[in-house]
Amino acid sequence: MNDDISFRKRYRFTLLSIAFAMITLPAIWLYQSALNGHSGLTMILMGVVAAGMGLAIWVN
Repeated sequence: MNDDISFRKRYRFTLLSIAFAMITLPAIWLYQSALNGHSGLTMILMGVVAAGMGLAIWVN
């Protein structure tokens, strides 16, 4: 039996905290970039949000 704890289990709280920040923090700039018509920045920020969701799914 392997007694090693996986990376995801060891750092679960840290990874979920990073995922939470990646999902919530870009919302401020996302709103402003969408209002001002900066489509490139909007797409980058949406990518950050999507990556945060992917990270949260991977950890769980």
